[in-house]
Amino acid sequence: ARGRILRLFEGFMVAAIAVSLARTLTLITGFAAPARVWGEVRRQASLFRARERPGEVTVCVGKEWYRFTSSFLLPDERTDDVHVRLAFLESTFKGQLPGRYAPERSGDEYEMREMGADQRLSRLLRETVAATSGERSDFNDANREEGSRYLPYQQCNYIVDMFSPGQREMRYEELVGFDIVFKSKFLDLSRSRFPLKTFYVPILSDYLNTYGNYMLIRNTRSVEPVIKESRRRK
Repeated sequence: ARGRILRLFEGFMVAAIAVSLARTLTLITGFAAPARVWGEVRRQASLFRARERPGEVTVCVGKEWYRFTSSFLLPDERTDDVHVRLAFLESTFKGQLPGRYAPERSGDEYEMREMGADQRLSRLLRETVAATSGERSDFNDANREEGSRYLPYQQCNYIVDMFSPGQREMRYEELVGFDIVFKSKFLDLSRSRFPLKTFYVPILSDYLNTYGNYMLIRNTRSVEPVIKESRRRK
């Protein structure tokens, strides 16, 4: 009896590990596309700059705004030599989109250096509280759409988007002057069936599930390659 219980326990553990592994593989193969695309954004920002604003790159999102991870993961001029700015495109979503904090007013670099550490910290804390607690006219408490959030697609250097059959939004990758520079497959749950959309099975999941393309699209007319200093000297 003891040996039978042990075999049952071993069988249960093997099954649990197999199911967990299949679920983990589904998450990696089916839903990792946004992380891969936003990782490519960082690489592209090191290779190309906006023609009109060389120190800045504007990346826009439309219907995929809710899958954007965090601005903390984007290159910033304080740690990189370029600032990547997130902007929103109008889509079928008609609620209130996230907004920006009020700009900091920390004084110029010389003034901050002249302050003591306690003074600098106190000033930064006061300005942070003011930036996050002040009332602004472009926010509301009813989740109503705010048109000030939107940017025309022509002003975007890059667009992150995914094509979904039946979508009503514009297909930016088909516009003249817009090219796909990176894409990764993304599992379409509405057009895939259980259990293959939940648990990954080699070969079967790849062929029987439906995938869309999660894309990074470049506005070729608005960017130019970065010329490295070493190349300039040659």
